[in-house]
Amino acid sequence: MPSKASFYAFAASVFFHSASAAYSISESYTGSNFFDGFQIDNSPELNGGFVHYVDYNTATSSGLVQQDGDSVRLALDSTTPNASGGRNSVRATSKKRYNEGLYLFDVQHNPGGICGSFPSLWTVGPSWPADGEIDIIEQINLYSTNQYTLHTGKNAGCYNSDGLPQSGHNIGLNCNQGLDNGFGCAIGDDRQSSFGAGFNANGGGVQAMEWTANYIHFWFFPRNEIPSDISSGAPKPRTWGAPTADFGLNCSISSNFHDQQIIFMLDLCGDWVKNDWASSCQAKTGYGSCTEYAAAKGGDFKDAYWEINSVKIYTGYDETCC
Repeated sequence: MPSKASFYAFAASVFFHSASAAYSISESYTGSNFFDGFQIDNSPELNGGFVHYVDYNTATSSGLVQQDGDSVRLALDSTTPNASGGRNSVRATSKKRYNEGLYLFDVQHNPGGICGSFPSLWTVGPSWPADGEIDIIEQINLYSTNQYTLHTGKNAGCYNSDGLPQSGHNIGLNCNQGLDNGFGCAIGDDRQSSFGAGFNANGGGVQAMEWTANYIHFWFFPRNEIPSDISSGAPKPRTWGAPTADFGLNCSISSNFHDQQIIFMLDLCGDWVKNDWASSCQAKTGYGSCTEYAAAKGGDFKDAYWEINSVKIYTGYDETCC
């Protein structure tokens, strides 16, 4: 019969091994199998935008969805000469809902940096805003750097902490949807390679989100700076240095963010865009409103598309952490 000491030593080794197990791949979607994990969602647009989200058959027959072994492209209509009622677009949503883990989004091209554009890669819980929203890639009009934002319920009491180690800069610390006009707690990436034309000229990159019970971290790696452990399929976030964005909230992350659905969205002229139009795009386009411009100038949106190389979801823990 083994001694108590040997038993406790064995138990401790098992605990340490399980607590430090490396992240392991759970799901992987590329160009060839993207729609095993995602679906085209044609439910109504809810952001005050100027698009009609179409179904899968319409999207594929009109070329708004293009798929091959390497990537999948999601676009909006740029050929209709006068789309007075709004342009057709696509929205891809995950078939499953997700919780804590490591999420790697390899994106070759994003639709941003164009007047009127409102693209976003985001997640949302079943009941918004109580179950949380995480904006991973999001920006509007001619802005050229990415913004990460978290939204929580109106009375959740969630605030981000100031002074956390990150390469980005805090824009807002209040995550509660009922305050500050629902802006959310936000962090900006200062690099031109993080969004729009600069992102696309560099061949995109990998957007990483590590979501745990204690924090939500984001890193963006431009195409020529992707760590070798990501490329080899054995990601170790603790070796990546300070995150681009560090959300170390003062509230329970597990209670306020759960059962999230992943969404790739391509909107035009939503409320955020309209509020910014006069200062950023009116003079440049010569149109007094975003909807007038988007209806008349379809060709200006020919580069407004997502090209997604892969979405990879890992579970477990970073073995270099503890």
